[in-house]
Amino acid sequence: MKIFWLLSMLSIAYCGDEEDRQEVVNKLRAVGVSAEPGIISYSLDKISSETIDLKAFFLLPKEKSLSSFTDFVDTNSKFSLPSSTKIVDQEIYCNEKIEEKYKDLGPLKLCYIKALSTVPKSLNFSILKKFNGVVKMRYGFDIKENTEQEIIVGDYIVVTADSKANSWKNHNVKISLDTDTIVLDPNKKTNEIKIKAIITKSFDEEVKVGWFISSGKIDNFRAADTKWLLESSDKGEQTIVLGLYGTKSNYFTLDARKVVIN
Repeated sequence: MKIFWLLSMLSIAYCGDEEDRQEVVNKLRAVGVSAEPGIISYSLDKISSETIDLKAFFLLPKEKSLSSFTDFVDTNSKFSLPSSTKIVDQEIYCNEKIEEKYKDLGPLKLCYIKALSTVPKSLNFSILKKFNGVVKMRYGFDIKENTEQEIIVGDYIVVTADSKANSWKNHNVKISLDTDTIVLDPNKKTNEIKIKAIITKSFDEEVKVGWFISSGKIDNFRAADTKWLLESSDKGEQTIVLGLYGTKSNYFTLDARKVVIN
């Protein structure tokens, strides 16, 4: 079992285990969680939204499926207050059910499950003021694929009505890759393919990236500008996915595509 903290996962250095590289998806792998709205505004007499729609994204090899998923309560958080996470339905939304452009992603499938988080009624304006006008609310998911388990935890933010955070919108990210068909040089044992995250920010904050692939290696899976290392054994259809994570807002977005390696 692993616990997937949405940002701290991306701060962990690769430890050298070739059989379980963070970026290579050969089993269940959490990617991130989108929250709508991601910022909740609280004033003396009203709250902008009492509920938050959550989508927990994950990757799986195409032939595998989740065996179970449920909510998770993180009781160990020192910097966030707990909020409820209620699974909306038992449907798992994959590929074209996310967006039509994700209909065929090669050997991996991109999926999400839906949940609803509720701002606790115990939260009030006095608590917000105590925390300097910003309170992080913790949600959690527990997802399983047979013996593989990942617990996903993250936060959405409640702020006072006069906070600049109320104007924040989610960012955008795209995978920059010259072609969807890569021809390997047979004279090289390892081909280095340039890949880049094209990031469009809607406001100024530090963001982190995370790369996920079905085969090969990423030179630095946390770098926006890096290399996809491929060998002859990686030939065929492959999947590449890019996640973008806001460090202040906790916003999340992604891009994904199929690539053919010849």
